[in-house]
Amino acid sequence: MKIKIEQKFLNWYIPIGLIILNFILKIIYLNVNDIASDEPFSIYYAQMDISTIITELSKGNNPPFFEILLHYWIKLFGISKFSVRFLPFLFNVAAVYFIYKIGLTFFNSKIAVLSGLLFTFSNYLLIFAQEARVYSLLALLACVSMYAFLHLIKNNKSKLYLSVLIISNVLLGYAHYFGLFVIIIQLFCCLVFKDIRKQVLKHYLIATIALIILYSPNIKVVITRFMVSAGEGTHVAPIGFDEAFFMFKRFCNSLLANHIFVLIFIIALIKRFFKKFETTPAYNKVAFTWFLFPFLFMFFISYKHSPYPIPMFVDRYVIYLVPGFYISLAICTYEIFRNIKFGTIFMSVPVLLMLFYFNPNMYKCRTIPGAMDKIKELQATPSVMYICPGWADLNFVYYYDINIFKIADVPLMHNALGQNQIYPILNAVEIDVAKIKQVEQVIYIDANADFGCIRNGIIPHLENSGFYQADSVLYYGTAYIRVFKKKDNVTNNLN
Repeated sequence: MKIKIEQKFLNWYIPIGLIILNFILKIIYLNVNDIASDEPFSIYYAQMDISTIITELSKGNNPPFFEILLHYWIKLFGISKFSVRFLPFLFNVAAVYFIYKIGLTFFNSKIAVLSGLLFTFSNYLLIFAQEARVYSLLALLACVSMYAFLHLIKNNKSKLYLSVLIISNVLLGYAHYFGLFVIIIQLFCCLVFKDIRKQVLKHYLIATIALIILYSPNIKVVITRFMVSAGEGTHVAPIGFDEAFFMFKRFCNSLLANHIFVLIFIIALIKRFFKKFETTPAYNKVAFTWFLFPFLFMFFISYKHSPYPIPMFVDRYVIYLVPGFYISLAICTYEIFRNIKFGTIFMSVPVLLMLFYFNPNMYKCRTIPGAMDKIKELQATPSVMYICPGWADLNFVYYYDINIFKIADVPLMHNALGQNQIYPILNAVEIDVAKIKQVEQVIYIDANADFGCIRNGIIPHLENSGFYQADSVLYYGTAYIRVFKKKDNVTNNLN
């Protein structure tokens, strides 16, 4: 009877408790921050029909799976802040269940609880739980895929988990191109570790063939986008050596926790060094490979002194490996303290550190509605308005006029903006000189234009066209609103 109660507690009460805890902590401030950054992109394109979503997103670096899910979600619940963020929030909450189950099924109950709580109190993961983008889904699918992969190592005859592995890996590729790294991690484990290779390689090759067949419609797109990104570059810059430290710190909530967690990893590594590597359980190898292999690979390929750097070491792009980090940290903590007096208390230190620095109200300092109020005030004077970079228009439109944002056709949406004398541009060449000469002022929305559109020449062009900058207001995290007045108006006023 006691065993049954304990099993019920481990299999039901604890995971349900973790799910409820994640739900409560992460939903409270779901509606606090403004819709911004890349969120309007996903929301806008999710309004389109499915074929258009697939066609439009194939032109860029965003596979369509999340936007397709969001498309149907929007049909039911609309495009309010709370609505569009609730879907990725649910993905984040669901992921904690699989992290706990990985710990419980392949390690032990203490590692399971530690992993689940580290995940729960992660500020890094909280940010993406409160963002209407694909990244929470990417983390969830990575957890499901690794859960199925570990089950195959445990029992390679399981058709259920082979099917789950195939489906989750296909969805990873259609959710985000970096999701394909999860497949690379699993192949690496199959090829490098003899015990895993002997147990699961044959079945994993079957899964890989199925993946290639099911993913074949998108393979050409992946190759094309990789060649374009490698050849032309992206907005991501090569990184220095210190970025590995800062990325690790993001996972730890604080500098203090970062130092202690590094120390835990080092001590556990030293302990393992004095044992034969062959005695390391296959599950441990998978957990550490899940974190370390892609972390190091993505860092070195992004490093500015690499022979051919391809920058990709960005916080959101590594989210699929973060569950592996927390599971690995839990394993190391358990291995160090399991045989000492008060070991359970010491095991709780990483969780307490994460909890102490946990901030459920992750304010992102965005002031877009305030900027829109300022713009509408300025438009009382006849104006032409330019937004640069042009792709920042969706951030602007969501708060400027939600009815224009709901026009799920880019040319028609831009036409509606044009009727309000608002024009997204990339550089000064796109400024209509004849149009600006007919108004008293030009409003320039500088949405970090020097980063996205280097040497755009907009300010010199306006100054050479008879305007001077009369005012500017910085809305932190949003844009500079620069107001240009006609120079002849100044002359007339002086006379």
